[in-house]
Amino acid sequence: MKVQRIYESSLEINYNSPGQEFSLYWDSFLQSEIGQIYQAVPWADLIKHFNLRENKKGPARFFSPQGMIALMYLKSYVGCSDKKLIEHLNGNINFQLFCDIFLQGKRLTNFKIVSQVRTYLSTRLNIYEAQKILAKHWKPFIDHPNIMLTDATCYETAMRYPTNVKLLWESVDWCYGQLKRTCEYLKIRTPRTKYLKQKERYGNYSSKRRKSKKERRVLSRCLLHLLRDFTVSKKILPYNRIIFFIKSLFSVFISKKYIPFSKSPVKSLIFSLSKKTDSTILPVKSIRLRVVFELLSIFIII
Repeated sequence: MKVQRIYESSLEINYNSPGQEFSLYWDSFLQSEIGQIYQAVPWADLIKHFNLRENKKGPARFFSPQGMIALMYLKSYVGCSDKKLIEHLNGNINFQLFCDIFLQGKRLTNFKIVSQVRTYLSTRLNIYEAQKILAKHWKPFIDHPNIMLTDATCYETAMRYPTNVKLLWESVDWCYGQLKRTCEYLKIRTPRTKYLKQKERYGNYSSKRRKSKKERRVLSRCLLHLLRDFTVSKKILPYNRIIFFIKSLFSVFISKKYIPFSKSPVKSLIFSLSKKTDSTILPVKSIRLRVVFELLSIFIII
């Protein structure tokens, strides 16, 4: 292959030649690494999956339906920011052919178009269906389909700093959910609480960038009072009656009087709804007892 250097040549550079000799650039693109990726992707099936079409009315999109999907592949291939990706796209003709465009010496300046395309495609993506399309297309080329290789690195995907306010609010939210489930199960009216008021206050507090000590102290105190009302206060009367009823039944059923096969006092006992009777398991077949022990499973907080 003969390479001609620019400073040794007196010929003018014809910038329109890539369009006139497109086949030469296309053949060179298919031989490159990114060209091989281009040939391995089932573009037609992915376009059908995303339900992408050309605009019949109004201005045409800058990227075609295939070009939008290819731009996201290129983003993962390059592994850089949106701004750097547009710079690579302006200066690399292989990247332009991969995304189904040809700039002809012009340059893209709006790097936000990458984010707009990503947001648009995310609303139409069904990850499970897309994986089926790719697996079906690549299955003939897989030598060992029964072997799966994964990365051994494990890390938390949703880490956050556990402040006192967050932990208190999660406790209050969980208790309120259990209270609603219990009242719905027993078909009684849900007691009045200040849950909605504290939910609004917590939302306003969490949306602030800077949180003062006074706000944190006041909200923590309010959440503690609400948590106390959910657990030990007498303000929520039906709820506390249920707790007292369950505690009483539980203390009776673990006594020796209702365990005739036991010769010594039993400190702890496993209650089963399906297994047969033995030395450690007590069968519960009555409908009333089933209701009691279902409620026991709900009130973990006691």
